[in-house]
Amino acid sequence: MSALRSWFEPVWENLVSLVYPSRSPALLRALESVMEAHRRGDYAAELERAEGFRSGTEVTEQYCFFRGSALLNLGREEEAERWLRRHVAMRMLQKEKALGWAVLGDLLVQQRRFHEAMECYQVCLQLWPERPSSRRNLAEWYLRRGDHADEALKWAREAVDRQRSTPPKSDAARRVHRLNLGEELATLAWAIAVATRDRGEVDRLIAEAEELVHGGNVQSAALVACQAGRAYSALGEIERGARHFEEAAGIDRQGRWGREARAMMVGVR
Repeated sequence: MSALRSWFEPVWENLVSLVYPSRSPALLRALESVMEAHRRGDYAAELERAEGFRSGTEVTEQYCFFRGSALLNLGREEEAERWLRRHVAMRMLQKEKALGWAVLGDLLVQQRRFHEAMECYQVCLQLWPERPSSRRNLAEWYLRRGDHADEALKWAREAVDRQRSTPPKSDAARRVHRLNLGEELATLAWAIAVATRDRGEVDRLIAEAEELVHGGNVQSAALVACQAGRAYSALGEIERGARHFEEAAGIDRQGRWGREARAMMVGVR
């Protein structure tokens, strides 16, 4: 018994815990191949290896998801949206569909299509209400809009609290837990910087987040660095924020967090 791993680890690892009726050795090999490329931030290789999820001439829900995810990281957003919408239109387990909606929401937030993105996040929350990272998505939605900092802080705290209260039950789950919690702590730090300007709390949260994602994967490490940059920038510590953006850009050379960090560095300068 096995399961499909989702986009951008740790979400990949979350779906490993979802049980599917049967998985062929070929599909499991494709999964490991795609994961290996993703972990090191080689999204071009990830896109190529996603072809392993085709079933002959049939386009499967897994193929649509992984192709859309890789295209999003490569900045090919129009193509990514087509494949992700195709993915969520297919029949599949609720949690797998929920993660597809979350990824689509992230793409729409990048394009500042906030109303559509919120609809995606709400569907995700309905399909998988116990998922802590769905709250992190909502916190980031408010932060990127630049209004209702109190709502951002509420959702960010809830994401962290839910993640901390969900103890992992295996070694694989512990790894997922660390990466998820690291991402959520970094987003909480950004929310605190905007809402309360508590520098000490921001420092503490960023330090814990960086420790949790260290040695994990490119995606989580770059996300944490980018959120740290935004947190310190919100506190008016421009140089410190710029250093974190530079770190994120160096970590994620192909992906969306690296692109965002480079854009923020230009803005800072």
